[in-house]
Amino acid sequence: MADSKKDYINENEIEIDSNSSKEGAANKIEKAVQDIDKAADGAKRASEEIKDVASASKDAVSKAAGEAGEEISKIEDGAAKAEKAVNEEAKDSSAGFSDIFEETLNGSRSSSKEGSMSNARAMEEKAYTQGKQGFLGFFKKKDKDADKADGAPKKKKEDKKSSDSLKDSKKVEAEIEDEEDIDPSAGPVEREFLEKQKAKKKKKENRKEKNKNFLKKYWWVILAAICVLVIICAIVSAVKESKKKRVIGLSSLEVVGANYDDIVGRLQENGFTNINGHALEDLDYADVEEEHKVDQIEVNGVYSFEADKKFKYDTEINITYHSLKEITAPLTSKKAKGMQHSSVASAFKEAGFVNVTEVIKYDLITGWITKDGSVASVSISGNTKYKATAKFRPDVEVVITYHTFKKNKP
Repeated sequence: MADSKKDYINENEIEIDSNSSKEGAANKIEKAVQDIDKAADGAKRASEEIKDVASASKDAVSKAAGEAGEEISKIEDGAAKAEKAVNEEAKDSSAGFSDIFEETLNGSRSSSKEGSMSNARAMEEKAYTQGKQGFLGFFKKKDKDADKADGAPKKKKEDKKSSDSLKDSKKVEAEIEDEEDIDPSAGPVEREFLEKQKAKKKKKENRKEKNKNFLKKYWWVILAAICVLVIICAIVSAVKESKKKRVIGLSSLEVVGANYDDIVGRLQENGFTNINGHALEDLDYADVEEEHKVDQIEVNGVYSFEADKKFKYDTEINITYHSLKEITAPLTSKKAKGMQHSSVASAFKEAGFVNVTEVIKYDLITGWITKDGSVASVSISGNTKYKATAKFRPDVEVVITYHTFKKNKP
């Protein structure tokens, strides 16, 4: 205490001489009291500034809470609580500041009566220190509450962002493929989803790894099974093909010159079903005996084969054989009508028809309009409406009908 009194006296350049008069000491003490009063006024002004700052903080917090609206009602409540705590802290700091300076002032006055300034100086330093700490504590508390109020909407915004990101599953899966570890800053919902995706990915990778190891270990077994399966399929196919095959029973040389109908019959007896005949139309009627004789046989592109050769029952067999040339009629029935029957018969015979027959129709009385012996009609194979371009076999039946008098009928 004695050292504090000395310091206070040295700083304020107060020297009390033991030999000085009581009146001089009283004047100096009065001056010190005035200094203390000035310090108290400064403390009060600081308290008022603290209240203004608290009021401004209250307005800012209220405005921020109003803008947040219903979506951040919880945040608004937290901000209100923080605001209340700030006001209480500010009031406590202000009250403490005032009480300390009041105590200092009273103590200083008491000390002046007792004739000592040392206690007043110590109390003044104590008031300054506590006031400074309270002032700084107020602003620290204010900053902390403001950070807390700002952190709540920020966290809610991050949660909303996390919820939106879950909608894009492809993006999340891409992030999982690129990153081995889950982002520690992810929200709880996103973290749970990412963990499930990571588990699925790990399970899939484990399955692939098992399959890979199985193939490495048993590849030869799989290869052998495939080979056996291929062999079995080949055998089954060969058996089916062999069941389809039939012995033709005729050599290609044996067929040439044989009757076409006989060859077709024998092939059908042996089980062949796809037989096609092709007439050559290369014989005149004088060579009619060569008709239907086989000229060539072709089986599935093969022209020379033995009798024991096997072919599929449905393979294509083409047989060419000799046949008579087809000829056209020299006259149509309409054109021949009214002509003399002898002229028409001669025309058909000269054209190559060998089976020409004349039929008499006894229907004339006077013969003025229709002449005796005029052709009534010509039919080829029973058809009187044949066309001039139609072709027929030379031995087809040609019937020429002509008119004559009734009296000539036997």
